[in-house]
Amino acid sequence: MVAVARRADRISDLADQIGGTAVVADITDDAAVAALAAGLSRVDVLVNNAGGAKGLELVADADLQHWRWMWETNVLGTLRVTRALLPKLIESGDGLIVTVTSIAALEVYDGGAGYTAAKHAQGALHRTLRGELLGKPVRLTEIAPARSRRSSRWSASTVTGNARTPSTPA
Repeated sequence: MVAVARRADRISDLADQIGGTAVVADITDDAAVAALAAGLSRVDVLVNNAGGAKGLELVADADLQHWRWMWETNVLGTLRVTRALLPKLIESGDGLIVTVTSIAALEVYDGGAGYTAAKHAQGALHRTLRGELLGKPVRLTEIAPARSRRSSRWSASTVTGNARTPSTPA
């Protein structure tokens, strides 16, 4: 298992915990993503989990720097990594792409226009790819966690996908 993140300390700790390999790379950097893909001989599963939110401004007061960062990370980062690894996922014969979006990919809230717009776009990217890959040996699953009313912890509230057994053609 290969774990990728831009912060070396966090990704090294995670890789140690799971017995994997840590790779420091920034998914907003084309060259870093290309190098990541070139360094992997086989890819069976891709979990797109990078993302984040910045700012709680209303639309009228939107900070374009925050919006750019959220789009670059949530949407274009997911696109870069998925596009770079897709040939290897197809070659695996039974690839799986999991994209962790957010309940914000399905709902909106005041002060969250930048984040919800980015997460809606990330979800649309994932769902569009599902249709584009029909007939290819790659499954897609979207996980949209949300905060529960009882705690500040995130929980998986929505899981969508085209589940099948490994022996069933996509």
